[in-house]
Amino acid sequence: MSRNDFLTDYLQSLYGIPVLSTQDEYALATRIQAGDEGALEDLIKHNLRFVVYTVRKLTAWNHSRVPQEDLIGLGNEGLFKAARQWSPTNNAKFATFAKGFILRGVERGLDNTENLIRIPIKVREEIRKMTYTERALTQTLGRVPSVQELATVLGKSIKRVNQLKFYLIQEPASLDTLNLDKLEEENDE
Repeated sequence: MSRNDFLTDYLQSLYGIPVLSTQDEYALATRIQAGDEGALEDLIKHNLRFVVYTVRKLTAWNHSRVPQEDLIGLGNEGLFKAARQWSPTNNAKFATFAKGFILRGVERGLDNTENLIRIPIKVREEIRKMTYTERALTQTLGRVPSVQELATVLGKSIKRVNQLKFYLIQEPASLDTLNLDKLEEENDE
């Protein structure tokens, strides 16, 4: 069975599962809090289609080299975490609560597999926040903000903002471009 056939079969199996009403979600959440594992499985099963929707929407503009079924798997892991932590007392639908967990799982998966050189996840999140804040400030100010302004809004030092900006522009260097003869001479001395 090819990857395409597997994904098609998986998606077809999901379309037979109905979407839960808000009352049904709350009833399942109450049972989950009482320790009913069957209710947990039901909540997850009825929201698997939402994972596929979220992954497709996220990757529509991001032409990822990671296969879509892998991203769906990462999204499903986020759904499992959300299902264990969701409480109906916050008056939010489960899908609204779970979306952040799903996106975080997929984004971390992309971060870990797409880059030639991996930057730690916490640093990637700092960079993401910095670029978002920089765009927002650019719109507000009508110009590109200075490093000082960006550091103030982010609550970080100027040195840290410069480090994050450096990570964005840093290109990997090939060992072929280094002058190895010069390095050998320095090591011999």
